[in-house]
Amino acid sequence: MAEDLGLVQATRKIAFEVCAVFALAILVFTAPRWGHAVHRCMEAVGIYLIAVCILGRTLCSMYITGHKSNRIIDVGPYSICRNPLYVFSFIGSIGVGLMSGSVVISILFGFVVWFIQRIVISKEEAFLLKNHGAAYDEYLRRVPRFWPDFSLWNSGDNIVVRTKGVLRTFADASLFLLAIPVMEVLEFFKESGSLPVLMTLP
Repeated sequence: MAEDLGLVQATRKIAFEVCAVFALAILVFTAPRWGHAVHRCMEAVGIYLIAVCILGRTLCSMYITGHKSNRIIDVGPYSICRNPLYVFSFIGSIGVGLMSGSVVISILFGFVVWFIQRIVISKEEAFLLKNHGAAYDEYLRRVPRFWPDFSLWNSGDNIVVRTKGVLRTFADASLFLLAIPVMEVLEFFKESGSLPVLMTLP
C-alpha cells in the first residue's frame, strides 16, 4: 500500500513540473498592467508568502516525516488541518504569482495548485482510510481537510523529528525562492525589449 501512496506522490510531482513549464511560458510573454510602485508592493507580499510557505512546510515536516503511512498524526499543524503541507504550498503558489505583478496570474497559479492537490488529497485519504480504518475516519470527521480551524490546535506532548526528512523538505520548499531571480531576469529582458510582451494582465 505504501507503493500506491508513493505513486500518487510521484504523479503529483510530475503534474507540478508540467504546470511549471506552462507557467513559465505565460510569464515570459505577459507583463503586469499596474505601475512600477504597485508591482513592487505585490512583489514584497509575494516574497513574504513564499517565506511563510518555506517555514510552514518545514514545521509540518517535523511532525509528519517518516510517519505518514504508519500512523495518524493529529497534533501541531495536523490538529487544525489534515493537509497543512499542501496549504503552505498553496500559499507559496500565490506568492509566486504575485511576484509577477499580476493578480490574474496569482489567482491562476493558486487555482491550478489547489486543483492538483484536491485530486491528490482524495487519493491519499482513500489510502489512509484503508490503512487506518475507523481511527482515520474519526480524524476525517473531526479535522477540516484544507482550511485550518485554529480552535482545534493541540500541540501534543512530544514529537520524534526525522532530521534528514525535515532538511529535505526545507530544501524542496526553498525552490520557491527561485521565483525571485527568475522574475527579475524576465522583467529585465522585457523592459529592455529583448522579450516581446504579447499581453498585459491586471
